[in-house]
Amino acid sequence: MADILILGGGFGGLETSNRLRSALGDAHNITVIDRRDRFTIGAAKLWHIAGLRSLDDSTRPLSALRERGIDYIEADIDGIEPDTRTVRTSAGSHRADFLVIALGASFFPAHVEELRPPAYNLYDPGSVRDIRAALEPLDEGRIAVTIMGLPYKCPPAPYEAAFLIDQYLREQGRRDRVELEVYTVQPSPLPVAGPEASRRVAETLGSRGIALYSEHEPARIDSEGHEIHFANGHRAGFDLLLGVPKHVAPKVVAESRLAGPKGWITTDPSTLLTEFERVYAIGDCTSIPNAVGEIPKAGVFAEAQGRVVADRIIADIGDGDGPTFDGLGYCFLEFAGGEAAKIEGDFLAEPRPDVSLVGPNAAIFRDKETFVSERLDAWL
Repeated sequence: MADILILGGGFGGLETSNRLRSALGDAHNITVIDRRDRFTIGAAKLWHIAGLRSLDDSTRPLSALRERGIDYIEADIDGIEPDTRTVRTSAGSHRADFLVIALGASFFPAHVEELRPPAYNLYDPGSVRDIRAALEPLDEGRIAVTIMGLPYKCPPAPYEAAFLIDQYLREQGRRDRVELEVYTVQPSPLPVAGPEASRRVAETLGSRGIALYSEHEPARIDSEGHEIHFANGHRAGFDLLLGVPKHVAPKVVAESRLAGPKGWITTDPSTLLTEFERVYAIGDCTSIPNAVGEIPKAGVFAEAQGRVVADRIIADIGDGDGPTFDGLGYCFLEFAGGEAAKIEGDFLAEPRPDVSLVGPNAAIFRDKETFVSERLDAWL
């Protein structure tokens, strides 16, 4: 009997645990540890902000894992000892035969400190209802969607937020009185997707009267004064700011022997094994290099990596060979109006990722809706 311990109840951890349980039955112990008690699919945050559906529609309790024969422990993770596959938590220590680290990414604390009303963290589920409450009465003024640093997960999400807020304001008859701006530290909206995809996003922003400011890195956000101070000297006022903080490795990862130079876990890009025996790492807490930097931090990659790791553990228990991660993936980009596009391709291709933008159209938007519902039903 093997003890399999999975740290994190996000896309990667949920796919790994459910796939293992389906294949292994009750013969082996599978445990998921997460400090949160709920899982929310990211797309739901933007839908809630834009008034399209409730956040609760895409949120499930992680305790539902127990009904699937998977142990779930709600606890803070205080330390990881990869050489012995031991994890220290607020609920005690746990040792495993196989350890899978899927702890996601954290927000850069200094950026979080600057996001005080009327500036909010767009990526924080706890801020979503506050953003919605601030948007509803806004009859005139300026809304700034601001990417504060790199990396950040789900690269299309800030642009989706701008498109959906634009749609909401038009439906409310307020768009002509509210300026909408997007600031990014990057030279184009989606460098990882290539110049054609970035051009199409920029053109769509322009066609809807959404101003795009590239290579604008915030030096300071003055929430009290309602002003962004950029490193290039530019200043911009706002009445509502939706910030995307730079993402960093979780503290427990950065302080462990697993951490690479920037705190992220370095894994074998094919097997997703770390340098420690039977210790895997998947999803946003890892850094997997590609020809233009690294593959994006996005749930679909964590899910794909979770499938690979689950199958490799199953093969290891059965004394066989497991699959490898191929770098194929996609991200949805919602353009509002019931249409979405897909950014898809081979993100590990050489000499550069072979990625294209397909759509937007209504069929892909329906695919996105199906994607959300299928994951929730399959995992929890």
